[in-house]
Amino acid sequence: MPIIEVEGLEKTFKTREREAGLAGSLRSFIAPRYRERRAVKHISFSLEAGEVLAFIGPNGAGKSTTIKMLTRMWTQFCCFSVSSP
Repeated sequence: MPIIEVEGLEKTFKTREREAGLAGSLRSFIAPRYRERRAVKHISFSLEAGEVLAFIGPNGAGKSTTIKMLTRMWTQFCCFSVSSP
């Protein structure tokens, strides 16, 4: 029986696109354009008693974001459930 079970962990950030130059800055200020960036893409895993979990990967892979979500530092996220006994 797993002590931690995570299914469908996802996180999407909404970032503002900025244009170059003064005219672009004004245009971005008046009518901003947003782009969605997916930081964590559907992670599922379970941890049994005594197992060790490590997150490895390149910069920008979503390791810190995943850990913050698991420790509930961020409360607004989609499709996330952790069950433990």
